[in-house]
Amino acid sequence: MIRQVSRRQEKTYRPRPADGEVVRLSQAGYRSPEYRIFKTAERHLGDGKQIMFLGSCSYMLRPIIAVLRKNGIPFHNPHRKSNGFWNPLRIANRQSAANRLLVLLTGHSGFGEGHRNWRFGDLALWMEWLRRGVVSPGVAEAIAAHPPHQEVSLEFLESAFRPDTLTGAAAVPRREPACASELVERPSCP
Repeated sequence: MIRQVSRRQEKTYRPRPADGEVVRLSQAGYRSPEYRIFKTAERHLGDGKQIMFLGSCSYMLRPIIAVLRKNGIPFHNPHRKSNGFWNPLRIANRQSAANRLLVLLTGHSGFGEGHRNWRFGDLALWMEWLRRGVVSPGVAEAIAAHPPHQEVSLEFLESAFRPDTLTGAAAVPRREPACASELVERPSCP
């Protein structure tokens, strides 16, 4: 059929010598990916494999993306790097969710080589996602009054959070996910 196209340059097919597989999910439709498509993907991911979803139009991938987001499965589109819908874990934008999480983790001693004390610019990024009542009144203004690159003291952190919140968070049994889900509001997704 393709040979009928008059303005076409002939291409030699040269597959690369790598293992892989193309699976056609003929019993599944793009409108309901939760069933066969997601279950098949979940099985392959559990085996440590990578998966690529292809669609002729972006609207066909939207239901799959919704299911991936709902189940917390990371994904990206290397051809649309600046688009947050396709790349929710991009860190090029300082205010992206992934970058905020990285900044939050830098203050943890287990972060590794990138570990450092928080700076006021770091607090400004991730504190705005905390629920009301977690932070003491006037903390946002106090953070804004300091230079972004100045390190935050332990005394400032202790005064920034309401004591009952930190006590309650420390008392929550450690489980997956940890107590962060009880302290952080879900940002609106596009």
